[in-house]
Amino acid sequence: MTDFDKLQVQTAEGAYIFMPAWDDPLPKLYSKVKEDVFYQKGKFLEQWTLHFEDEKADERAILRVRFSEFFNEIIEFDVELNPIPIHDGRGKDVTVNFKMFNGFDAKGQFWTDSNGLEMQERQIEFIPTNYTFLNEKSSPNYHMISGNFYPVDSAIMMRDQNKTNLQVTVMNDRAQSGTVDLTDKATIELMQHRRILQDDLKGVQEPLNETDHKDYLPIRVNARYFMQIFDAKKGIS
Repeated sequence: MTDFDKLQVQTAEGAYIFMPAWDDPLPKLYSKVKEDVFYQKGKFLEQWTLHFEDEKADERAILRVRFSEFFNEIIEFDVELNPIPIHDGRGKDVTVNFKMFNGFDAKGQFWTDSNGLEMQERQIEFIPTNYTFLNEKSSPNYHMISGNFYPVDSAIMMRDQNKTNLQVTVMNDRAQSGTVDLTDKATIELMQHRRILQDDLKGVQEPLNETDHKDYLPIRVNARYFMQIFDAKKGIS
């Protein structure tokens, strides 16, 4: 394959197109978790605060995990994401991932809400590219990753297919895109923020690089997620 052919593999992502790099599409760890975890307990609420910081990459985030006895089946995740750095000249899509262990296997099946209404069943599908060398890898190619993210306005869920009846539902506080069991097994991925330095030529005519109106500094993005884990035969969503 010539260098010119390789250039035709990648479509520039932007406001309308989510497309990871063709040569390295799998997600990378964003920032680094610090060892110190702050625990707080009040009359009605418990909270764990984790700090993520990578000074060299200028990647920072704060995660607050909350639990209340009034909502004893719900765990709240408050993710505060610092501005996405672009010192390396590359745009980035940052996802928040929830991974289940102990043999949990969704087998590529999951559900997302339909515009805030009923839940629709989804199934991870193999989406080939026109280039066989990308389709032969065991990990998903860039087309497959892009094509298996779905709109999530209210909730996304998966169930363990190993006869445990365990269901994991993550509810979000805004419209995002999400997927399950795609780049990592038994994992729910939700797109929290994107900062792109190219235009996808779909009509916006500018990169998806949001900054503050006054000082033009890149924006911080806070989002909340609410997780419920329960036996689908014994409890209700």
